[in-house]
Amino acid sequence: MADKAMNIPFDPAELERVKRAAHDKGVSVRAFIHDAALGVADQLPEQFAAAGLAALDFTGDAFDHLAPEDRAGTPHLRAAEQRAAQALAKDPGAAA
Repeated sequence: MADKAMNIPFDPAELERVKRAAHDKGVSVRAFIHDAALGVADQLPEQFAAAGLAALDFTGDAFDHLAPEDRAGTPHLRAAEQRAAQALAKDPGAAA
């Protein structure tokens, strides 16, 4: 795999903060920026999955409250919701 370089400008105060943080962590500036960028990128699928699960809970509860008689009449939908929730919880990256 070819090594791709990125030129990311920092003003002097920002660069000093990044250098200090990298030093405090005991890594190079390059490794610090690399790890920070990937850490944020890896959080996005998890945040997406968490938001999806929260929406599923909210809408499910809202519909249950408005039409409780429908809850018992749709076990296949409830089972599908449960499978989707379990899949998202198991692999948040699959949702992205």
